[in-house]
Order: sequence, then C-alpha cells, then structure tokens
Amino acid sequence: MREPYACENRLFENAGEALALLHRALQKYNGASLREGNLLGEADGWMAAALEKSGWPFFTPEIYEGIVARLREINDALPRQPIHRDVHFGNLLFSDCAFSGYLDFDLSHRNVRVFDLAYFCAGLLVGKENSPEAEHWFLMVEHIARGYERATKLTEAEKRGFGCVMMCIELLFCAYFLDVGERERAENAWFTCRFLLENQNRLHLA
Repeated sequence: MREPYACENRLFENAGEALALLHRALQKYNGASLREGNLLGEADGWMAAALEKSGWPFFTPEIYEGIVARLREINDALPRQPIHRDVHFGNLLFSDCAFSGYLDFDLSHRNVRVFDLAYFCAGLLVGKENSPEAEHWFLMVEHIARGYERATKLTEAEKRGFGCVMMCIELLFCAYFLDVGERERAENAWFTCRFLLENQNRLHLA
C-alpha cells in the first residue's frame, strides 16, 4: 500500500466505514465471554504507577491527571462493546481505495468503542507531529469520521471524548515503553500526546 498521506480522501472515508461495519458485526458478540479492557482503569492503575516509578521524565503528574480527569468525566457515557484493539492500515486490506478485508484479531477484547477510532487516527499522526503533514492529518481524521458515520453514528460522548481517548492511548504507550526500558519510544509517544494536547480544540468530531 502507498504511504497513507499520498492517498485519496476516499481511502480514509472507506477505512472509517469499514471500521464502523466491523463494530456493527462485533456488537453481535457483546454477550460473549471476552477479555475486558478498561482504559480508565489502566490510567488510574498501572500506567500512573509506571510513570511515577520512572520519575515523570517528560511531563508533570498534573498534566497527566488533567488528561485522565477528562476521560473520567465521560467514561461512563462511552458505549462499550467488542473492539479490534489494533486498527491500522496493516490490518485493514484495500485494493486501490476499495476495502477488501480485516486482519489480526489477537488483541480483541471489550472496551469503549471509540478506542478503535482513536487508536487508528493517532497511529496516522505518529512521526508527523512536527512536519507540514500534521495539518493534513486533521483532514484525514475528518474523512475517517465521516466514513464511520456512513455506517454507524457516533454518540455525542464519543465525539467529545475522541481527543481525550487518543491522548490516553498515547500516555498508555508512554507508560508501557518506560516500564520496559524503551525511553526513546516512550518519548515519541509523549510527542504525539503533546501535539494532541496543544491542538485539543480541533479534536472534537463534528
């Protein structure tokens, strides 16, 4: 597949729609016995402990708590269901811009539904934060969300919480990589989170 930033907007709309259709299919298994994911529980638990153990090398506990507090405010309003948990263009198959299939459900579990959308969009930003392509990323997100809503409507809580969930996912990566001694990768996750934090007013989905 070509570099996503060189692709047509319809690719992103089709990817968003494909994710929504996957969520509709997975929702049928909501009563099944699945692993339970809890982003807020992780943020309040092992993530905070790992960051404290590392000495908070990139940001202060107050910044962390400010981000997590936003998730705490909306967490109960976010729809939960089975999700893919590892959505990126390596796991969404396309022929040109036409969707053709899904891969890799090894990490699937039950969590807030918007996690997949946030994970997918944040992954497209990584490494682009300080480049001219960062501005294009906002347009990509708009098209992904538009495509998603062709098949499944996002709730107001999901639209409001989208940016916060993205930031918490990047904090999760930061905490994990610090915990396993990969400081450079942890710092890269913080760069992404910081960009999102600095542009939080642009992260509310229409």
